[in-house]
Amino acid sequence: MITDRTENTDFSDYVEYTGAEEYDSENVWGPDDDFYLALAKEIGGPVLDVACGTGRLTRAIAAAGIETVGIDLGREMLERARALDTAGTVEWILGDVRTMRLNRRFRFLVMTSHAFQHMVTAADLRAFFARVREHLQPDGVFAFETRDYTAKSFGGSEEPTLWCSFQDARGRWIDVLIGARFDPATGIEQLDEIRVARESGKREQTTFALRYIPVDELKAVLCENGLEVVEQYGDWQKGPVGPDQPEVITICRLRR
Repeated sequence: MITDRTENTDFSDYVEYTGAEEYDSENVWGPDDDFYLALAKEIGGPVLDVACGTGRLTRAIAAAGIETVGIDLGREMLERARALDTAGTVEWILGDVRTMRLNRRFRFLVMTSHAFQHMVTAADLRAFFARVREHLQPDGVFAFETRDYTAKSFGGSEEPTLWCSFQDARGRWIDVLIGARFDPATGIEQLDEIRVARESGKREQTTFALRYIPVDELKAVLCENGLEVVEQYGDWQKGPVGPDQPEVITICRLRR
């Protein structure tokens, strides 16, 4: 039976994720979704979509007849995911992927939309990987992606510059500007994102951080945390990882 429940989690150290409807207008189905959906069909379920957001990929995996659970810490994002799940085939859980205790194991764990980069401290990573180990079946697979810093396409200067524009559900154009400050010693980038509604001129600014981990270091971190790399790709067409490729797409499993 599909249930709808909330993990017992302390959200006091998080800025609440909001703007779920606008998020869906900006982030539509893409080649990353095609990649992970094909992988889910190949591996099979049950599937846990960690940091599932509004559930775009989660619902597609469930629609393929695969048992699927989605977990996210953003209340508004998860409420929209539930509302869009008209088939009622996904179990949606409000919770933190660093502390989740679902008391079950999955054949496939997937983390999309570069959510992995929001874990900026070593403690974040250790806690998250411990939860991955606890929730993976012995023959299970964990897949995620992180951007390659040398080939990223936004935040080229400290002064916010235009990154993209999109129309929201009401047809209004929104311009997104991003400025960034990168610390090579830590691999952490501080970003200022400004959203400007063209018609009204209304501006909203958010500051957040992303962590970039070089490929060799990422493999070492995974190994230290009980995981081993099976495959890595530099794009969604399964091209090789390289300094001119935008992604580091990693497929891993428990170390044997």
